[in-house]
Amino acid sequence: MAVGDRMVLMFQQLNQEDLEAFVDRAAALISVTQRHLGLALREIDRRETWMADGAKGIVEWTQIRCGYERRNARALIETTESLETL
Repeated sequence: MAVGDRMVLMFQQLNQEDLEAFVDRAAALISVTQRHLGLALREIDRRETWMADGAKGIVEWTQIRCGYERRNARALIETTESLETL
């Protein structure tokens, strides 16, 4: 049985409170991870190391390196830039 299938079975067995608690924890982890990824990407952009891979900019590099769609890569970079000005 694949890991994804086992997770589905596990979720089906959880009560509502535990399932919602799992969603809350997973969302918090995603948020923190995206913030850290954004900060690392900003540093890569500052160093311009994306050029070594032949990318035209950090957005394109993020697409290639992380497999993000262009709009999602741009949104991550722009969100990180916005947070730095707060």
